[in-house]
Amino acid sequence: MARTTMSDLIAYVRVLIDDEGGTPVFTDDEIQAKLDANRTKVVQAKLIPHPINTPSGQSCIDFTYPAKMWEGGNATTLYDKSYNVIAEMTYEEDAYEGWWVFSTNQINNMPLYITGWVYDVFKVAVQLLEAWAAKLKLEYSFTTSGVQAGTHSSNLSQKVKQVLALADDLRQYMKVKTVPSYRTDLEP
Repeated sequence: MARTTMSDLIAYVRVLIDDEGGTPVFTDDEIQAKLDANRTKVVQAKLIPHPINTPSGQSCIDFTYPAKMWEGGNATTLYDKSYNVIAEMTYEEDAYEGWWVFSTNQINNMPLYITGWVYDVFKVAVQLLEAWAAKLKLEYSFTTSGVQAGTHSSNLSQKVKQVLALADDLRQYMKVKTVPSYRTDLEP
């Protein structure tokens, strides 16, 4: 059974791959497994404040983090400058956009930190579309003919091409991963 905190991300992936309504190609558990395989753990990273000036001084209730597609609900934890957990009821989150809005001024609690998971939903969508295309390749095309119906054909290769074309379109939005390289043959 998929985690409830993943329901928005799973629904978003379904929209990306057009697997909504009717009989879905993938179960929620299958999509969640792909999401879990394509996530990055963020631990106590600083949120970016967006302060505003008011007649009574500076106020700050809006914060962002430069990553989108967080696992929602209680799967993300925010901390104040003393690393105390901030209660969920004091802020609203937009996990898609990486945006947190507080009901009170946080200027005295800054910096704020976040711990949670960030998902590469576009990479997941590409992987699922490629899996879908592989399933379609195992099916076959057919032609029927009859006096009343005339001749009709169903060509699954067209659907395979369209599914793979959608995967190619979404591939450009995947997150880029970098890997540091070190040379051990050079003196420090």
